[in-house]
Amino acid sequence: RRRAPSEPGMSKFTGFVLADGEATWSDDRWRLTQAVLAPASGGDGLPDTGELVARVHAQAAGTSEWLLVCSLTRQRPACAFDLSLDSGACIGFEVVSGSDLVVHLVGWR
Repeated sequence: RRRAPSEPGMSKFTGFVLADGEATWSDDRWRLTQAVLAPASGGDGLPDTGELVARVHAQAAGTSEWLLVCSLTRQRPACAFDLSLDSGACIGFEVVSGSDLVVHLVGWR
């Protein structure tokens, strides 16, 4: 069962998907809590062979520096964290090794 965070004004559950090289800017305050690696083609799961490494990055509003939020691999395809992003911040996804992958990001706004 999901509970809304205790921060005022953040009670709406949000989720979205980013493909390799994609980023999205927040138009509101976000509190992201989880990233999950998945096949882009909608298959049953991640490929059984080959190296998979993907990274989720965040950029604060008004800066040009990207900070690593988490790295995802075959052994660790999901990552829990607590990241608050102000309006105008950016979250991005890159596949370092592997192909045809997306990341599902979930949290609150």
